[in-house]
Amino acid sequence: MSATVKTSSPRLLTVSVDIDNHYKSKIYTTASKVSGNVIIRAQQDVAFTDVDIQFLGIASHYLSHSIRTFLNLPMPVPEDDLPSPRIFQAGRTYVIPFEFVVPSQLTLHACTHHTDSPDVKDRHLQLPPSVNTWEADDLSPDPTHIEYLVKAKITQKGEKEPYEATQAINILPAFPEEPPVHITSGDIHYCPSKEKPVRKNFFTSNLGTLRVSARQPRAIMLAADGRTSSASAAHLELEFYPSKNSQTKPPEIHSVSGKLVAESWWGGSIQAGLPNMGKRCVTHFPIYSKAVPLFSRRTGKLSWSGYESGPQRRTSESSNSSVDSFSMGLGSDSLSPSEESSPCSSRRNSCFVAEQPAYRAKLNAPFSLPMSNKKVFLPSFYSCNLSRTYSLELTIVTGSAKRSSTTLCLPLQIGVEPSAAALSALQTDELPSFETALLVGDSLAPSAVEESQRRTSLPSYGDRVHRFQ
Repeated sequence: MSATVKTSSPRLLTVSVDIDNHYKSKIYTTASKVSGNVIIRAQQDVAFTDVDIQFLGIASHYLSHSIRTFLNLPMPVPEDDLPSPRIFQAGRTYVIPFEFVVPSQLTLHACTHHTDSPDVKDRHLQLPPSVNTWEADDLSPDPTHIEYLVKAKITQKGEKEPYEATQAINILPAFPEEPPVHITSGDIHYCPSKEKPVRKNFFTSNLGTLRVSARQPRAIMLAADGRTSSASAAHLELEFYPSKNSQTKPPEIHSVSGKLVAESWWGGSIQAGLPNMGKRCVTHFPIYSKAVPLFSRRTGKLSWSGYESGPQRRTSESSNSSVDSFSMGLGSDSLSPSEESSPCSSRRNSCFVAEQPAYRAKLNAPFSLPMSNKKVFLPSFYSCNLSRTYSLELTIVTGSAKRSSTTLCLPLQIGVEPSAAALSALQTDELPSFETALLVGDSLAPSAVEESQRRTSLPSYGDRVHRFQ
């Protein structure tokens, strides 16, 4: 099955782009071949100067009138495929074949601005997914688009307006799983740990303090076609510190629920860093966020184990140090006014003495994405203007008669598994280099060249080190 898009021009040539085996809902990924024919029909003799066929990637934002071409792969048209002399004769049909391969990296020309670190530059040079071009909701704001298309253009001497035709395709590039994000006290967008006092009611004294912590879950990996995904799980650690001289037992954990929050970051200026990290979200809030419920379940009776916490005055500083012991990476920095107003500032509000035996319990909450034909989950990505990140919000409800809740916010990556074609190309060196695909003079990102020379498989989970500073 093929798809054809014709030019809207009523002039002397009809130009169309016909992609082999294409259909509207088809998903292309890294190393996918995009081949077909440009078909030209002449109503009368038409002289021309050039026929250009390009594979383009374009990012746009309608409200800011911003349009940026970040990918431009031209295909040289052999002279044998063109008539000689350069005249399309009336009543004849001309077929010009083309073939492109979806790359995994962009050239250095796609990101020439300053970035806070080499890691940010590497991320900006990864191929982003299609945005707002799907038949289903991809959780993106309407004004924001990233589209890929094959474009054919025929120019004539002395004519300002060329004959053009395009065919758009949807791309879901491969994004391997990455190591957990290193969260510091300055990353106010996330809240991996919280403490709250436990009381029978508003008028009673503090019976103790409950602390809830969680690590970033493993990434959810989409299949190359985007139709299925792996599962993941949230691992929570609960600690209860009774007040001094109190025999209070740990509170009842009633339920736990989770929702996925998709965040689309679009700034009026270039994103030099990662917008979800540090304090950028104070001035660069997501222009659009959309929540998707994942699960809600009763926890049942938890098994609490007692342990001697030892004499320790737990202040806000010692509380943060304790988070470090769980690899959460929180520091002991003082809060700025913007941080004090953030929903996660309560994670540093503890000041109590824990001289009594403490209690600890663990809670695992598996979850998966609600895959359907009504939603498309894009991978997590960063680009020069547009980024997509995901947060997992976990709400733990405690108490029996009087219930209260605690909400954590964790980073969550959504990645995309490589297709069989991508793995085969990496193993057999069949995937063409950019030197072959691009005109002479285009330069590859050094990191991409070095990686392609060293690797015969995709990077492992521990290969990449985040550099968010």
